[in-house]
Parts: sequence; C-alpha cells; structure tokens
Amino acid sequence: VQPVCISMPFSPVHGYDPSFSCANIVTHVLGLMTQPMNHLHVTHLAVYVPNAAEKADARLYANNVRCRMAEELGVGMYELTWTDKLQFEISEKARELGRKKLAERHGGVVPPPPVFTQDPFGNPLLESKKDK
Repeated sequence: VQPVCISMPFSPVHGYDPSFSCANIVTHVLGLMTQPMNHLHVTHLAVYVPNAAEKADARLYANNVRCRMAEELGVGMYELTWTDKLQFEISEKARELGRKKLAERHGGVVPPPPVFTQDPFGNPLLESKKDK
C-alpha cells in the first residue's frame, strides 16, 4: 500500500473549516465558495510493505499504516469511528443514530463523549467559564 496524506489547512483568517466534519453539503459548498482560496496539501509516502505479523493481522497492518500517516501529518491518533462522530452532528436524527450505535457497541450503555484537550494543530483548548 502506498499511503497518501491529504490535508486542507483551516484558515483562521477566513474562518471556515474545510474538513466537512459536521455540515450538510450545501453549507459546505457555500463555505468553500466564500473563501478567496482553499489549500490542499497532498503527500505521497513510501510504499508500506507488511511484515509477517501484519500479513497475519490486517487490523495491525491498517493501524501501523495509520500511525505512519499520523506521524507524517504531525497529528495524534484517536480510536474513534464514524459512530463516535455522529454525536456531534447537527441533525437530531444523526445524533440519535449515533447514540443507538454506540449503545449497541458498548453493551446497551452510551459512553460519555471523548474529551479533547488539543485542537487539530496541537494547541491547548481554551477553558470555558464552566470548567473553572
């Protein structure tokens, strides 16, 4: 496998996050169109050849490739899935689906949402007045 890392840096000047993390398609397209420019960084990594352990365990192989990509991008890795993302969606229907899927995965109990201490750039998140 040849990993390819793609990043679209957030523009603090223009204030729109192009990652399409929690927006519907119309909002996303409008947000992209209102910025004077959008940057896309593409990095092709060296071909990653699995060792014997990785050949026997596809999940280990995939996680090691993910680790290599995270190192290249200078970001942390989280053990989160699409289901975890749903709890942050705008739509109540999507949030409810997320709660249902998380409960199925965790024996009927919805775990608390993850707590992030850094933004995607590694900067500490600001404390809210409620946290003080």
